[in-house]
Amino acid sequence: MHLFSILIFLLASADGVLGGSRFWEAKAPNKRTNPRPDYSAIETLNATSSLSKRAFSIESRPGQADLPRIWPKKTIRYCFENSQGHDKLEGLFRSAIELWAQLNRHGFKYEEVSDAECKSEDKRDSVLHIHYNDYGRFSTTLGIPVVDAQEIADNPATAVRGPTMHLSDKEGVGQENTPANIAHELGHAWGLAHEHQNPYYWEQSDIFGPSWNIPLHKEKTYFETADFNCGNLEDHYKIHKSVQVLIDTETDDKEREVLQKEYDNLCILRGVANKYGFSAADWLPVDNTVNMFRDKQFDPDSIMLYPSRAGGGDNGPNRRVIMKYKADSMPDQIIPLRHRPSNMDVDRIVLLYGEPAPSTLEVPHNSGSSEYQGRLKGARSSDEFFRAGDTKDGTC
Repeated sequence: MHLFSILIFLLASADGVLGGSRFWEAKAPNKRTNPRPDYSAIETLNATSSLSKRAFSIESRPGQADLPRIWPKKTIRYCFENSQGHDKLEGLFRSAIELWAQLNRHGFKYEEVSDAECKSEDKRDSVLHIHYNDYGRFSTTLGIPVVDAQEIADNPATAVRGPTMHLSDKEGVGQENTPANIAHELGHAWGLAHEHQNPYYWEQSDIFGPSWNIPLHKEKTYFETADFNCGNLEDHYKIHKSVQVLIDTETDDKEREVLQKEYDNLCILRGVANKYGFSAADWLPVDNTVNMFRDKQFDPDSIMLYPSRAGGGDNGPNRRVIMKYKADSMPDQIIPLRHRPSNMDVDRIVLLYGEPAPSTLEVPHNSGSSEYQGRLKGARSSDEFFRAGDTKDGTC
């Protein structure tokens, strides 16, 4: 029997700070009077639904143009923005695709479009545009993002126009392995969020802090704010200094009070960190889970999980530790590097897109209708054929 083996962003600023894909995450609300997380969407999710067993990912809702969506026909259509990106990234991109090879038998594909289609504004919202940089930035939109015509009109320089991926060949960042970093980005492109940002795996550090854990939530937690060393993030000083300047130059007392509250929450609330472009937003639990699915089972092997040193500089193993597992949740508190998707990663994507391949081969190799039957018989009659265990010491 063929076993049903199923295998699945690192974002860096111009200063080399690693983080996640803030393109797809919700913007901080305009009204900043109550920056505390709102988990009502998760609380009302039917825990008995099969959907609740899916990944921390986007939700598949065909026909709803106001939500991120999955790729039609399980095919990512992509292009490189220019010839430099193609020359620098094509081989690395292909290596990353190979790390997801177990998706192939489930019908997942990648299709590079023509230059004409890549440049077509009419098709911009359905083609993943891949950009190259040499300073370590990795970021990707989640699935096919929502394209808002009004947002494009109001903010043409920053508005999302379609699926986008920023990749780099810089060494020593993220998983410290470029194909693995790109494989992480492909996970985002297929629709997966960061494993460590699922609020179900967080809990408060003290009774006066933000309540990361879900009410009545009894499952094991893996992270807490006390284990998040925000001060080790490479952009910590720069961001805090910039917000302090805003506070010092604000003349309205109420606005200054609001800014001070945001300054105090830069390392606590993801929405606030995201508003100021602070890489803490890529570590802290997501505060808006509307239209997202989450797994009850934590995957410590997921390639969507940041290693402990992501964002702590760009000196490889000498990077500072940003976050560890909660002391009693894992034997080793350090979150290790991951160089390939886990079985659960692949399973999550398959479930998200539906229609998985059967768990057994359609035509067994020993079947009379299989083209491999003759080869199998020949191999069994050969002196070189050994069963499992037919080794010198009886082990394999």
